[in-house]
Amino acid sequence: MLTAKSIRRLQVLLALNKYLTLRPFPLVAVLAVMLLALRWIPITPIIAYAAVFISASLLYWVVCWQSLHAEASTQGLVPILLLLFLLRMSFLGMEPLGSDDVYRYMWDGHVQTAGINPYRYAPNDEALGDLHTTRLPWLVNHPEMKTIYFPLNQWLFYLGYNLSGENVWGFQLLILLAEALTVIGLLLLMRELSFSPWRVLIYAANPLVILQFSLDAHVDAFGFPFLVFAFLLYHRKKTTLSLLLLGLSLLIKPVAFVILPILFLHEHGFVNRAKVALLPLAVLLIPFIPYAFGANPFEALTTFSKHWFFNGALFSVLFPLFSDNQTTRLWCFAFLATALLILYLSKKSLHEKTVLALLLLFLCSPVVHAWYLGWLIVLLPLAPFASGLALAGTASLTSITFVTYQLQGIWKVYPIVLVLEYVPVVALLLYNLLKKKNTPFAGTTQVDP
Repeated sequence: MLTAKSIRRLQVLLALNKYLTLRPFPLVAVLAVMLLALRWIPITPIIAYAAVFISASLLYWVVCWQSLHAEASTQGLVPILLLLFLLRMSFLGMEPLGSDDVYRYMWDGHVQTAGINPYRYAPNDEALGDLHTTRLPWLVNHPEMKTIYFPLNQWLFYLGYNLSGENVWGFQLLILLAEALTVIGLLLLMRELSFSPWRVLIYAANPLVILQFSLDAHVDAFGFPFLVFAFLLYHRKKTTLSLLLLGLSLLIKPVAFVILPILFLHEHGFVNRAKVALLPLAVLLIPFIPYAFGANPFEALTTFSKHWFFNGALFSVLFPLFSDNQTTRLWCFAFLATALLILYLSKKSLHEKTVLALLLLFLCSPVVHAWYLGWLIVLLPLAPFASGLALAGTASLTSITFVTYQLQGIWKVYPIVLVLEYVPVVALLLYNLLKKKNTPFAGTTQVDP
């Protein structure tokens, strides 16, 4: 028999469920206002940035819940996507708050405009003294290092610099266009797979995606439309074109390497598997050839891969045990390779393997900046694991390190941040892997084929 107390609890739960399953527009509007207010919050910009980033990420999880339980109809989705696009447009011309990487992009574009191989000199090299201005390369981080960015990035840097010179809006505009293509590609992909189009909000409404790309202008966003359309074409049986686009995503950043074995095993026959193995690799390597004369395009990448580490989950656990950077990296690689091999040979679906491979990559990587996770978030609509959605929100906590760095000049990683960021992710990942149903929310809406 129900008591009065039990009835009240049931009423509260029903009211909460009704709120959570409403159309996402009201909450997305609140999220958009919070992000838009960054221009006017009357406190230190980086503190405002971190506070808004973290608080908006809490709202994001409710948006995800609503999106995964929304009706299959697209009615009401278009105004939300338009609002999110206008929000992204509002950041055009605004100086980045959480990162200064865009000034390296400017410098590389500046150098190429002068007809110089961007891989040949570091920004502070005396040979480039005539190119120095009042802003460049003084705003470039690590001016003693040569550029790390791949050729397709370099072509976009050249275009961005010739659009806006030493202003950020040219690069932000190119990223805005890439973001629009990504969302369009996701909508087409959701329709192709008979998934609810509301899943697109998992990417489009994510505060990490909005701040790291539309405001801070990180280059990863250029790779997302190539990756999404590669999957779309792959499902349409246009494998060759799909693999070429996948190669172009690698030419932005080689994150999708962990996806290639999945496609390799998914294909049948020697010729088809040879295509998977060779086409993306050819697209990746051939553009480096013209730059290799008189310069080593991989010099900075080699230095970065040997010495840099930040916000790595497994790396942070193992490093105190070995007290050696290289040894720890080898153990992380061994764990990743083993976990990926087990995943590749499992009976999970293509989409589940793809998302889990990216998640494992980031859990084992020594360096996990927030914007790296865009590669995971853009594919979460394919398989919205709770662990992936959790990381898409908890990664906002890394902004605390940037607050310390900008205010005190100290690059500090907080153990409590690592715990709060990764413990929920790992717990949910284990739960996802052990339970029979792999998707995080029962009742996720699909449209009819």
